[in-house]
Amino acid sequence: MSGYDIKKFIEESVGYFWNESFGQIYPMLRTLEQEGLVAGEDTGERKVYALSAAGREALLHYLHERPEHGQLRDESLLKLFFGRNVKTATLLEHLAGRRAEAAASLEVYKSITARLKEQHAANPDLPFWLFTLRKGVLLTTAEIRWIDETMTELEEA
Repeated sequence: MSGYDIKKFIEESVGYFWNESFGQIYPMLRTLEQEGLVAGEDTGERKVYALSAAGREALLHYLHERPEHGQLRDESLLKLFFGRNVKTATLLEHLAGRRAEAAASLEVYKSITARLKEQHAANPDLPFWLFTLRKGVLLTTAEIRWIDETMTELEEA
């Protein structure tokens, strides 16, 4: 794939929980090529890359390593934490906006799940794709519940 293809693939698959910019992808492709982990081929229109045998070995090694847990950065929570300093209406507006975003994400996750089950029923990777989607569905459902409870408590306070 080209760097553009990789970016598009990320956005359409793991982009809901992992993100890379072109500014990260292209330098990393050059580094991986220098290390012999990918092979680049200039097709005249673009440069495409393929995983080398050494790259596949490095990928498998990476997949066996214990994953790091990322830091949570949630501006909504930060603003709520300092919420005593603003009007309740402002907090409710922030939460309502976040709830709408979460509800939209939930619908996207559900449609992706249905599409994958329909279009990739025989793919041996399907269960693993669905595991990641299920986490998104459950976390988003929990977030919506938390927002609803928090908004109710703010309105009653």
